[in-house]
Amino acid sequence: MIGAIGFTLIKYGDAEQRGRAAKALAAALAHFPALEQQSILIGATTLVLWGREGVEDCTHTLPDGSLLALIGSPIGKASWAEVENGFMDNKARKDFRLPWDGRVILLHISSDGNDWTIWNDWLGSIPIFYTDFPDWRIASTLEPVVVESAQFTVDDMSLSGLLLLLTHGNYLADWTLFKNMHTVSPDSVTQFDEHGYRTSACHTIEATDERWERGWEELLEEMHALVKKAISQTLKTQPKWVVPLSGGLDSRLIAAIGAEMGVEMDTYTWGPPDTMDGVSARQIARVLHLPWQRIDLGDDYLARCLPLWVDLFGSSMHFHGMYQIPFLETLRAVAPAPIVSGFIGECLAGYDVRFQTEHHQIAKRSYLSHPAYFMVWEADELRSLFFNSIDQALEEITDLIEGMKNLATGLWFQRLRFLTMWGRQHHFTYFQSMLSDYYFGVATPYINREYAQFCMSLPRAALDERRLQIDMMRRHYAKVMTIGGTYATEPAVLTGRYLMKRRLASLLPSTLVPRLLPMIARVKKGKTDINSLRACGEEALWPIPETRKLLAEWMRLEPVDQAYADALAGDMLSVRKLQSLQAFAYRLRGR
Repeated sequence: MIGAIGFTLIKYGDAEQRGRAAKALAAALAHFPALEQQSILIGATTLVLWGREGVEDCTHTLPDGSLLALIGSPIGKASWAEVENGFMDNKARKDFRLPWDGRVILLHISSDGNDWTIWNDWLGSIPIFYTDFPDWRIASTLEPVVVESAQFTVDDMSLSGLLLLLTHGNYLADWTLFKNMHTVSPDSVTQFDEHGYRTSACHTIEATDERWERGWEELLEEMHALVKKAISQTLKTQPKWVVPLSGGLDSRLIAAIGAEMGVEMDTYTWGPPDTMDGVSARQIARVLHLPWQRIDLGDDYLARCLPLWVDLFGSSMHFHGMYQIPFLETLRAVAPAPIVSGFIGECLAGYDVRFQTEHHQIAKRSYLSHPAYFMVWEADELRSLFFNSIDQALEEITDLIEGMKNLATGLWFQRLRFLTMWGRQHHFTYFQSMLSDYYFGVATPYINREYAQFCMSLPRAALDERRLQIDMMRRHYAKVMTIGGTYATEPAVLTGRYLMKRRLASLLPSTLVPRLLPMIARVKKGKTDINSLRACGEEALWPIPETRKLLAEWMRLEPVDQAYADALAGDMLSVRKLQSLQAFAYRLRGR
């Protein structure tokens, strides 16, 4: 099945509202001239789809004249005929379930265009923004389309939403920067009609204790079988893939399984050559006999890529992520294959379990969904930043997070895992897959219900520090586990050569180790955003400089100027503070 890259639905709306939506969509798609559009009028509703060649195959008309539309990168063999049979068998639309894995949205529009139904995959991996008024409504996978069509202004902003943006860098639940714009919940079916909208949970993925009594050997082999099945069934769908390699576990696992299958893959890594990602990726590609290339990002991307970023994402998150664009632009020049992504792999395997359970305690309320060291602006910093009290807004965020902890069933550590999946994963990390899809197409093998349900049934001991995944890879993919990376302080398989290098590093002057023994030096991250900020200056922070007078009505500018000075001095957290303010300043100034 072919899925469109994105969609916009608009019911009624006057000519100006439709014109503004069309203008915002045109601005976004102007960056991708090879994409095609299809516009379909269904009674009172206009559906606009965009994608690659064959976008017309993304829709299907049912016998009653209503329309189905498929968006995303579905994994599975369900045909329109099978979907139609399953769909017509369910008298209650909310009881129908998606027959695909992967990044998937399914739309149903009634024949008169008055009623919409939207099914979202269990991660909500493609956010859907909507606003619903008595006389018109709009929904889109592009936040700027909804904002521009509705003409939201500073008076429509939510202080609580703004504080989420500044503390977390993204939003939570169905919140956005605007009080009257929301996102469709993950793992749900949402129905729109003359009475408004209502959402029902699908419970596709639920926490259980099904495997808590299983032995380690049995769990290890089951994990291997499931993840290999998920990755291999994805890789079989295309003759060639691009694999972005990092120092983590998920991309190397995809590469190892692909190499084992004999799949044609080109691997790439972006950023400086001496980081752990760059050093690890080069070694992984070498032991798997895969082509590998490092792509330098240059120093101008924070300014040069701003137009594309705001046209696609608007104020849906902070402006962190533009480093991905020059990487994809370079790949575009060599006409690569679709990208296979490790998106959500680390979360399912348990990377967040330890620090989430350490941070969140049942009797302790918090306005942070993650520990403080994962956050951007701290509460005391925000109290000094804003003129007016923010305590009530912080309390509203606390109530929201407490409510999210109780959305899912399971024990405490399991509920906290959904807080991560339906928070940061849903609202922020999706940008990499979304960008990849716009450029070349993307597949996300870890968004697999069978594998996800397995991971959500494991005891905490198997998840802390990703123990089960590391042990499984140590046994079945030892070659890539002799190589270190960001997953642990040392490689999972310690070879004599590594131990000799570690001993040598202890004898060398510390200044020589990064150059002579980069893997031992463990340079975790490059400072590409800092270098770009230094090269571009205030241009990289647009539109903060031109909105200083407007910002000054909300906040003191001294902390903003201090963050700029600290960022230029090399502090990455200060860069993130400024990037969260950029999203606010962008909406503050209007278009």
